[in-house]
Amino acid sequence: MEGLQTPDGEPLAIDTAEVETEFAKAMTAPADEAAPPPKRQVTENTEPKRRGRPPKAERARVTTSKPETAKASPELDAERKDGVKGLVQIGAGLCMVMDSRVPDNNISWRCDAVTLASNADGIADACAETAKHNASFAAALDKITQAGPYAALVGVMMSVGAQLARNHGVKAAEMLGAEPPEKIIAALEDAKAAA
Repeated sequence: MEGLQTPDGEPLAIDTAEVETEFAKAMTAPADEAAPPPKRQVTENTEPKRRGRPPKAERARVTTSKPETAKASPELDAERKDGVKGLVQIGAGLCMVMDSRVPDNNISWRCDAVTLASNADGIADACAETAKHNASFAAALDKITQAGPYAALVGVMMSVGAQLARNHGVKAAEMLGAEPPEKIIAALEDAKAAA
């Protein structure tokens, strides 16, 4: 047992013969003569700890009350409506993209785009009105419609995307503010003539 030392680095003086004798005695002793491990002391509280949910009898009773009303202001209502309209327009734009990938005789995606775009104001008004009366719905709506610094970017890209789609024959893009390509070219030629 050479080389053993304390945490401070001092060598330990161990009688190796005594250690070998004790080890051999422990290994040859019958199992029933070996000392049992010490017993754990039982504390005063004999009730075992329970895991998981408490039983129904121990749970607090929840009173049913009217849902909390959310903060409301004309500015907040306008922000919520604009946010919902933007989401509905994105949905309409995605429907137009899908319409360009199916045969011309399949008008289902085109109809979806028209339905979404024509009902965007109604959906936005209904969501804003619901948010006025239900705080949890208002919180979820605010989280979903909060675009932060990307709101302007999303709006511009939707407008540009709609115009590009209209330039390539998707007439439904006019619902998102796109103009016929002929009108754009005419405006360009008028601007050249005026210069």
